[in-house]
Amino acid sequence: MNKSTINDKAVEFIVKRAFRAGVVTRIDVVNAFAVSPATASRMMAEALARRGNLLERNGQKVAPRLLAEAPPYASEASLLETLDAGGNDLLLRVGLYSHELPVVYVCWTRSMPRKPGILSTLIAAIRNEGFLRIVYLPMRAKEAPQRRLIAPLGLERMNDQWRVVAQDLEKENCPIRVFVLTRILEAEKEALKRRPSGFVHQHLSDAEVAVAVSLNPKLTPLQQEVVAAELGIREGKVRLAKRGIFEFKRRFSSEPATPDAVWPPLEDCREI
Repeated sequence: MNKSTINDKAVEFIVKRAFRAGVVTRIDVVNAFAVSPATASRMMAEALARRGNLLERNGQKVAPRLLAEAPPYASEASLLETLDAGGNDLLLRVGLYSHELPVVYVCWTRSMPRKPGILSTLIAAIRNEGFLRIVYLPMRAKEAPQRRLIAPLGLERMNDQWRVVAQDLEKENCPIRVFVLTRILEAEKEALKRRPSGFVHQHLSDAEVAVAVSLNPKLTPLQQEVVAAELGIREGKVRLAKRGIFEFKRRFSSEPATPDAVWPPLEDCREI
């Protein structure tokens, strides 16, 4: 990492910590970047020189200027987005120590396939724009595992579930489908002599569509206001990625699953 990159990251860190913790000390910079105290002092001086409209010196420390407004990367919204993304190095990412802001991530599912090597095979196919023959277990009643020929495009995380986004080469025009990672039982590279008719390698991105929604009338006006803000409802509509509509309905509405789907997977759930 070159000096200018370190300084850019250091300036951003110092601004974030100043606005979120109220003050930045030299030891904070030492802990975040594993540098010497002298280098930390230079980083703080650089931050003051470049962000004098936001920062001021407070003895040997750096603090936010009175009435200065936090820039977008140090805002509350940015803080929560960073926490949502997860990862290590809380201090460096958000400007706060773990003891200052304890964060617990709760996950009810395990995302790894049962068979070792499947994930690596998928990633190799994504990197090389290759094709795979997979064995996939659907969740419809009494349905056996299926062999599918796919062109994997990438991975996506839907809530705490990891899924493979892929083109289904056995369907007309090779549409994009998603396959839950844990339900892929086998995956092996497929060398095709000829690409399927109509196949055009697509991008991972998905079309965004508007979905009409109505709030539960049992909600109080304030509850309706809070839920509408949480789900991003505007004028009775919410905008979603097209392939996320099913998951959205399953989580937030009473719309039943398709008749042949075995859902929910748990028949009973009691504390013992």
